[in-house]
Amino acid sequence: MTNKLTKNGPAWHNEARQMLLENFQRVHSLFTDATKRAVWMGLFLNHIKQRGKEDESIPHGQFVKWLKANVPDLDQTTISTYMRLANGICEKGKFQIRDFPSFAKTGALPPGITDMIEGKTQQQLFLEFKQADDEDPENPKSKRGHNKGSKGLTKEMREKAALKKEQDRINELELEVIDETKWLDEITDAKNLGMMPDKVLRKFAEAAQAAATFAANTVEARKSGGGK
Repeated sequence: MTNKLTKNGPAWHNEARQMLLENFQRVHSLFTDATKRAVWMGLFLNHIKQRGKEDESIPHGQFVKWLKANVPDLDQTTISTYMRLANGICEKGKFQIRDFPSFAKTGALPPGITDMIEGKTQQQLFLEFKQADDEDPENPKSKRGHNKGSKGLTKEMREKAALKKEQDRINELELEVIDETKWLDEITDAKNLGMMPDKVLRKFAEAAQAAATFAANTVEARKSGGGK
């Protein structure tokens, strides 16, 4: 058995080559078109969240509950992915969510965003965002026992279900943390947070300091360990 390619391969090699050339771009186009649709959906989701906060119909911290009440069949992991993708696009392209209504009804994206994502898959964009975060110095447990409805499942199925449940929890938490971060940026001034009484401010400062210290230590530990 040879370990080298033959100079002239069998006839099916040419057939395989031709099929690759004919189908690769077609398949890749499906992925890149899906990216555009995912970005549009992510912008729409963020717009709903922002508009609901502004008119107080979806209070701060209630967006996940709103989603579960209104579109319970939509997968929370996918929703989180779309929103993260849109947030990354907004940060990179200096795009404002409030501009979404200007092109919402067309179902298409404005040229500025289209140019950013043209020919790219979702994974490629996430890698770009991660690289940008890594280069920016300012960028800042499943329960034991069986889950409900898991009786009769194999160990592997239970473990997979538990992982899915935990991932959904993490995705929900990520949305809430992003929301909280933006909210803190909005209220940290003399007209908002500065109007709170000393007792409230002390408790807030203690909680914020504890969270900030934990987050900073976690980031440093990940750098030391070569993690994310």
